[in-house]
Amino acid sequence: MPTSSVDTPDGPVEVAVDGPESRHLVVIVPDIGEQPDDYAALCARLHQSDLRTAILETQSKPTPDMVTAVLETFTGWANLVGHGTGAEAAWWVGATTFGRVRSLIAIDRGHPGADSGCPAIEVPTTVIAVGAANVAAARASGPKVYSEFRLVELADTDAPIRRYPAELASEIALRSSTW
Repeated sequence: MPTSSVDTPDGPVEVAVDGPESRHLVVIVPDIGEQPDDYAALCARLHQSDLRTAILETQSKPTPDMVTAVLETFTGWANLVGHGTGAEAAWWVGATTFGRVRSLIAIDRGHPGADSGCPAIEVPTTVIAVGAANVAAARASGPKVYSEFRLVELADTDAPIRRYPAELASEIALRSSTW
């Protein structure tokens, strides 16, 4: 995937951008240690659905400032997907950046909660809970979503991005649709 460098308040971040030229952009914020290649099967399915992808490449914990800078660089708004620590940053951006996030798909992370200071989010949101241990946190996210909320439960695995590319692509495509 071709990469671009984006200057952020936390330093430069490489972003792997691929897919068809489309008005629909999916910004993917990976968990710590994940690489764009981990998302190859998922992105291939998204590209078949006419969705362009931009994946942050960072070895450190993704921050809301990183994600916001990527959104500002590539588009006025996007569908935001986060996994693990990337989902934490995505929740914050979705809740605090008005007009930039069209939808949120959070994988393996519920809303950070009132104790964190993260406000409620006002965009359509899907939380994908991988394994029974994550379901309670995902359900607790519902009251923090002031828009349409969807909860998807998948069987436990330590590599949901690689194990469930079809299921994840379906949920992302569903949220990306304007119908």
